[in-house]
Amino acid sequence: MSRTKTMALATAAAATAALTIATPASAWTGGSITANLSTPLTVNSSIGTATCTSSTLNGSVTAAGALTVSSASIGGCTGTFSISVTPTNLPWGGTLGTSSATITGFRVSANVGVLGGITCIYGGSLSGAVSGSAPSLKATFSNVTVNKISSGSHWFCPGTATIGGAYTITGPGL
Repeated sequence: MSRTKTMALATAAAATAALTIATPASAWTGGSITANLSTPLTVNSSIGTATCTSSTLNGSVTAAGALTVSSASIGGCTGTFSISVTPTNLPWGGTLGTSSATITGFRVSANVGVLGGITCIYGGSLSGAVSGSAPSLKATFSNVTVNKISSGSHWFCPGTATIGGAYTITGPGL
């Protein structure tokens, strides 16, 4: 084999080895996941506080951590006033990492029993911390501020609300 061919093969082998070493392993298997509320969901605003005791998020995660929440439910809500919360604008996007999680496009409609009943719509991005490891993770969201969506919200609704709670995430996608 000529010296040129030997150098070319050695260079190609070194480049392949460098790419293999530089490419991180995937964090997840990729596939479906379910997140069940494990710590009550709290919503605080200037007109009161609500606590919800049940919530499920269903969706998927890619091997690279891209998150899609395709269905969501929130229930068992009580508070300063009667309240029911409905997730809207699905699917939501986001990312799921080994230490943090973000849900983008988050939006909920809350029917609040004040002034004879009003609708307040809030949205934004939720960012939280992830702990544990597959096959069961915990995502904790603490005092995350969401903004009122003016279109469809009653004028009396506060401009912001804060949300907190924790979800246990399981599924073959992890």
